[in-house]
Amino acid sequence: MAKYNFKSKPPAPLVPDGWYRAQIVSSAIKATRSGDGKVLTITFSLLGKDDPRQLVRARFNVENPSENAMDYAMQKLSMLSEGVGKPMWNNT
Repeated sequence: MAKYNFKSKPPAPLVPDGWYRAQIVSSAIKATRSGDGKVLTITFSLLGKDDPRQLVRARFNVENPSENAMDYAMQKLSMLSEGVGKPMWNNT
């Protein structure tokens, strides 16, 4: 067996804590891996960052046999909707 000394270090966060301006650049609804639900994926581009390609994705279980999963998704989706000033919408 090869001998090698290694000590891990905590990874840097992909996006440091803080407030960011963002723009929704895409969205899609796809079936879950198990096929018994649907996931809404929204992709955001962070504005004002050094790297304009910095993308963040949020996934929401909009249809799921688990009531808890759907409740959590609807709570987070409601927070996003209220945060962007669009409490009602019918097209992502």
